Amino acid sequence: IQSPFVEDFLKYTATLQQDNTPLLDILWRYYERNKNYIAAARILDQLARKESVELTLSRRLEYISRAVMYAKSCGSVSSVSGEGEFLHELEEKMEVARIQLSILQGIQSLHHSQHTQQAITELNSKLMDVSQLYGEFADPYNLSECKLSIVHCAGHFDVTLIESLWSEIIEQELQSTLGNDRDTRTQSMRDRLLRLGKLYSRNDSYFPTAYLIKLLEQHSCQLGWDPGFIPDIFHQVGVSYSTLFTLYNNLFEEKDTFWGSVGRPLHVLSVLLALLSAYTANSSLVATKHFSVAIDKYLVELQTLDPSTPDINTLTAGLRNLKRELQRNLDTIK
Repeated sequence: IQSPFVEDFLKYTATLQQDNTPLLDILWRYYERNKNYIAAARILDQLARKESVELTLSRRLEYISRAVMYAKSCGSVSSVSGEGEFLHELEEKMEVARIQLSILQGIQSLHHSQHTQQAITELNSKLMDVSQLYGEFADPYNLSECKLSIVHCAGHFDVTLIESLWSEIIEQELQSTLGNDRDTRTQSMRDRLLRLGKLYSRNDSYFPTAYLIKLLEQHSCQLGWDPGFIPDIFHQVGVSYSTLFTLYNNLFEEKDTFWGSVGRPLHVLSVLLALLSAYTANSSLVATKHFSVAIDKYLVELQTLDPSTPDINTLTAGLRNLKRELQRNLDTIK
């Protein structure tokens, strides 16, 4: 329809009707057909922000996604005309709306009750800001992953809070797989850490690697997981062997009494052996001399311990074999 009166008719009629969603849907499609993409984007934004129990959150997110697409289709997005700022606002809304959807899905997975149903209705009825999402939904319903995503989205850096959220995430993961066999539990933990690691690992502020390694190794130690399990996850996330070695060596140097208190005083050394063995086995890496020096230090440490210490003989033999392997690698590259 090319009539010049169509746009005015739709806009005017929409102001007269309380439930004007169908008319606004027609209006943005009209703008789209006529390649007035910025106008279409503004109507879609209006629809997404509309408070109504008739619109689902998924529908709102679809509106925002389309609005972003159309705002980007305007050729040169001019910040002078306000289009650049509008696009930025849309992208921020889309990020927050995705968090809102995650919260909605999290609450939907909980036991059905009057409270959860009310929360679901409210989350569908309008778009909310991060403060409201955190205070009224993510925190009361203990949705730790959502809380972390809100903190990250808001650019809020609080070491204690972030470490606490990661601790909650890991504890919830362990609780959710309680009663399953070890392979199932470790695979579930791996999947979750890899997924979250890919989201946050580029910023150590929200992916506190040293803290996470210590926390996860404490659980691994108590649950009897493979010594190479945790470092392998972090390496897959993108942490280099060199960085992992530094972090685990620091953990060893701490001499934390925790390991002895759970009957595994040499746990960190077991992990270091697994880590350095994985490094040595990777033919694309060049063995470095300071690893060999570190192994000497570990062997000296083992000699000072009671010979009856659990795993001491196995570790000593493993470290000696590894040192010989490292030396062969060093000799090869000379």
